Amino acid sequence: MSKVPADPGVITLIPDAMRAYSDPVWRIYSAGGDYPGRWSTVRTFGPLADMRFDPHPDGTPADHPAVGVYYGAADHRTAFAERYYASRTIDRDEAAPTLTKWVPTRPLDLVDLTSDAVVRMGTVAAVQMTDERSRSRAFARALYEQHGHQVDGIYSRSSVNNGVTITLFARAQNAFPRAPIEDERLDAGGAAVYVLDASRQLGFGVL
Repeated sequence: MSKVPADPGVITLIPDAMRAYSDPVWRIYSAGGDYPGRWSTVRTFGPLADMRFDPHPDGTPADHPAVGVYYGAADHRTAFAERYYASRTIDRDEAAPTLTKWVPTRPLDLVDLTSDAVVRMGTVAAVQMTDERSRSRAFARALYEQHGHQVDGIYSRSSVNNGVTITLFARAQNAFPRAPIEDERLDAGGAAVYVLDASRQLGFGVL
């Protein structure tokens, strides 16, 4: 039986469960393919069954212009782990994958699921790693509905490599800079060092 409740109920924000995040955010996004984006693209279509913290209203996936989500990481290895865990192969060509790195213009107010204070907030730490992603999405949806005006997103552990993942909600968009520090196609020379490092550390192949 899952420790993560199907209905999160009331979520109480407490200072011990909050983290002010000012470090870089890394992400690998598709600059090509069927749904090309940019480094700052926030997805408003959802919820998607394979995503953990989509805050969109439950039901059939649809476009919700006021409800967006942005999945990032605190380091490049975790960005690679999250993107390529299913195939365990870094494909540098399909959908023009692009590695980006940017720093928020203000501290991001994140709910820290790695803190032991989350139980006093009304949830459990397992919400970040449970195989029942519908329950994680229920938590994210409740958090957004109840506190979306106060929080920028979620600070959690990757279920792939235990690195830090950064999930951002709509409120965080005013913390995006005008331009990223890095924004490099994976098949370009500038990204080679990151691809090689991630491949070695994660044991992933490279195409």
